[in-house]
Amino acid sequence: MKNHTKIVSILLFLSLIWTIYAHTKSFIEGTFPFRDYDGQTSYHVKGNEYTHVAQEFKNTHPYIQSDADLIREGFGSPEEKYKAWTEQSINENKLRLITTYSLIIIFFVSLISILIEVLMGRYGKTTEKSFESFEDKKLKV
Repeated sequence: MKNHTKIVSILLFLSLIWTIYAHTKSFIEGTFPFRDYDGQTSYHVKGNEYTHVAQEFKNTHPYIQSDADLIREGFGSPEEKYKAWTEQSINENKLRLITTYSLIIIFFVSLISILIEVLMGRYGKTTEKSFESFEDKKLKV
């Protein structure tokens, strides 16, 4: 049982690390920063496939280097991102970000649960005794 717990813990930890990497990569590739007029930066989900309008705008304006520039110069605001990328590609990036984030939470909670079980198995009896003695002292007072 002890070896199985170690193996499961190692697999969960490696899965957590891989999922954190995948989520970070998805976040970098699937979002663009947009700075508003107050200087506040917010991140918005973008797509991977440009629309015909956005592709033409990029071809006629070669100084556009980033997706944030494309949205600011070509479409005005992030609310117009559906004019720059296809809706399907935006939804795919949303799904990828939600999935990787959910997996991070699942693997993290699983690791914490195993840690609690291991600690309770190791120290459960000693904490039970100290809790009982605390209750006895409380009743005597």
